[in-house]
Amino acid sequence: MFNLTPRALRFYEEKGLLRTERNEAGWRSYPPEARRRLDWIARLRAAGISLPDIRDVLDADETSGARAELALEKLAAKREALARSLDAVETLKARLGDARRPLAA
Repeated sequence: MFNLTPRALRFYEEKGLLRTERNEAGWRSYPPEARRRLDWIARLRAAGISLPDIRDVLDADETSGARAELALEKLAAKREALARSLDAVETLKARLGDARRPLAA
């Protein structure tokens, strides 16, 4: 459903990001709130958001809209970090492509 491995599901549960229920045989089940949290986790991880930031988002109040607002802030910060990394890559690429300028100059 969320393209997460059983190992990832156990990891998120161990880290306290997810609460599951178990039946008499010990099988996990995922009530609606756990599925909502898994959706957030899967989407934010796919965007490269760190687990501490995901915890912050999940701890925010979903009903007031604070969860979505905080997620947008985390995504904007990630975008800025990626833009800085891309700029650094492009700068280095340009310097390496210019045979007349040594890298140390």
